[in-house]
Amino acid sequence: MSLVLERPVMAIFVAKLVSLFFCLLAPNILFGAEEKQLLIKAGIISKVPNFVKWSPKKECIDDTRVHIQVLENDHVYKNLKLLASHSPTKKRKIELSMINHINQAESYSFVYLTKNHVDQLLKNIDFIKNNSVFIIGDGLDYPMNGLHLNIYTEKKKLRFEYSHSNLMSTDFLISHKLLKLARRNK
Repeated sequence: MSLVLERPVMAIFVAKLVSLFFCLLAPNILFGAEEKQLLIKAGIISKVPNFVKWSPKKECIDDTRVHIQVLENDHVYKNLKLLASHSPTKKRKIELSMINHINQAESYSFVYLTKNHVDQLLKNIDFIKNNSVFIIGDGLDYPMNGLHLNIYTEKKKLRFEYSHSNLMSTDFLISHKLLKLARRNK
C-alpha cells in the first residue's frame, strides 16, 4: 500500500515547508547580527505590555489600547511597527509613535530609550513618576533612577533586568511571569 498525496495536499505541505524555512533560516541569511538583535528587541518590547498593568485605582486608563513610544530610534520603531501589525497585544490594540523628548510621552504609556537619552531620563524622573510612564531601556547602566526594565547583551545573547526599587515606587502591576524571566536589580 503506498501513500499518494493529492496535488492540493502536496501544495499545502510545500507551502508549510517554505514558510518554516523562511521563519527559521531567513533571518540569518537576510539580516546581519545587529538587525537581528533589533528585531528581537522589538519583539521583547512589543510583548512587555502583556505583563504590565496599571493600578486599578486609575479610572482614566483605556484598557483597549497600549501606547508604545520610541525615543528617537528609527530602526526599533520600524521593527515595532512591523511586529505590531502582525501580533496584537492580548486584546489591546498597539499604538506606536516616535517622540523627540521624554517629556512628550503620554501618560500610561511605554517608552523605549537608549544610552543616548540617559540625560533626559535623569532630568525627567518626576515627569515619569507623575505620568505613570513605563521606561524600557536599552543597554543602560544600573541602578538608574526612573528606569523600569533594561535590555542588554551578555555573551551575544539578549537579556533583560528590572529595577525592583523603581517598580515598587510606581503604580504598575507587574506579572510574576515577567519578573521570573528577568534579572532583579536593586
